[in-house]
Amino acid sequence: MTSDGRAFLFNNSEIIETGTPEIAWEQNISTPIVVSGVPIYGSANYAYIVNDTLIFSIGSTFSKDKNKDAPFEHPSGNSLFAYDYEGNLLWKWKIDGYAGECARNDRYLVIPLAQNLVTEDRSVHGVYVFDVSKSGGASSRLIQTYNTEGITVSADISPDGRYIAALEAPGRLEDGTVLGEYKVHVLT
Repeated sequence: MTSDGRAFLFNNSEIIETGTPEIAWEQNISTPIVVSGVPIYGSANYAYIVNDTLIFSIGSTFSKDKNKDAPFEHPSGNSLFAYDYEGNLLWKWKIDGYAGECARNDRYLVIPLAQNLVTEDRSVHGVYVFDVSKSGGASSRLIQTYNTEGITVSADISPDGRYIAALEAPGRLEDGTVLGEYKVHVLT
């Protein structure tokens, strides 16, 4: 992924064979748009492969004009986009918060979630678990939600999928109030 919101897939076997780095496909996921005269974009964060599904994580919305805050969220901000190897969109999920680096195994995608920087919604803090092997859209794949008071900064999953560990950290509000604490959560 690039910072201008484009996602790419390269076929590494083909590149090695031909010596030519050609793009298999490209998708414009969170490219900049102008809202109320302010150019905004959804930051391209992470890309994953889980069980033949390519998952792109788009983070918070930012203004390209460093002197202005984003007036509101980019339509693709704070979202996951799942594609097959041909570039077909399989599902999309509006996260409503900031997804940290996800954990994964052959079946599950585990997302640590912190507040949305534009809406400041703190009710989304926690761990979200998707079973990528299920069919249907994002809602049918979301199999577990575990909320935390503070921000969830990281998570990991055991190779067999039986255990998930998540790290919660306190979040300080503008008025000085502290939400949550440093904690390790172990989920089964």
